[in-house]
Amino acid sequence: MLHALLTSPFTALLLAAVLLAGLRLAADRLTPWRASSDVPWGLRDLAIGACLFFGSLIALQSFALSLHHPDAGEKLLPVPTASAIQVGGQALALGFVFACARRGGARSVRQAFRRLGFGRGGHLRAIALGLLAFFAAVPLVQGLFGLWSECWTAVLGEGLPRQETLERVRSIEDPLASFFVHAVAGVFAPIAEEIAWRGFVQPVCVRALGPLRGIALTALFFVVLGHGPEVYLPLFGFSLLLGWLYERTGRLTAPIALHAALNLSTLFLPVLFESAGS
Repeated sequence: MLHALLTSPFTALLLAAVLLAGLRLAADRLTPWRASSDVPWGLRDLAIGACLFFGSLIALQSFALSLHHPDAGEKLLPVPTASAIQVGGQALALGFVFACARRGGARSVRQAFRRLGFGRGGHLRAIALGLLAFFAAVPLVQGLFGLWSECWTAVLGEGLPRQETLERVRSIEDPLASFFVHAVAGVFAPIAEEIAWRGFVQPVCVRALGPLRGIALTALFFVVLGHGPEVYLPLFGFSLLLGWLYERTGRLTAPIALHAALNLSTLFLPVLFESAGS
């Protein structure tokens, strides 16, 4: 029955709307805090951090997950080695973000850590809210994916490209390799991306444009700069939800929990991201 509901974009989005309304009520009870856009870094620090962050990630992206290109005959690196390189690249990039936060006025690494969304207290409730948001994110992403697939077909006359990366990840049989891949996708990547986007970028955008437009601009950057056009619409909607969670709770652990849950579910649950030729 759940699969039938998620197959239709209209019913999936209707279900998502109902669950999002419930999520907002849950947020009022669980998390009385709000994110602060009064951060000590500005646009110049944001530009420096972005250049360093993306430069370090792009330099190592070819090694991510050790998945060979469809036209290549051999893998580039063993999965554990490639995963370690990917984690190292993300850690290096986050070091640049923290350095920019320090440069922007944070007096210590601990203060920069708190300003990036890890304030004192409330993290268990924020994680609970993030996991509750997962149940709304599933129909939201699936509905937008189906809608995007229909638009793609109507405009270009062909279906969405298949998610070959997901298929190759799911086909990994070696238990150790599978562990490293899931650790990167389900733990390290969500932490790194949420610190960079929601913790570092979003407060500056919100301060300049207000909450709604600031969250939307951050989501747009997140999608366009880090993903292919075949997933623009569904991931934009998902990123809006991540941004709202951080703005609503002031705790980065909420979007991290949701991001990790969705990343892992796309690897374990084939129902996600598999509509109409995706």
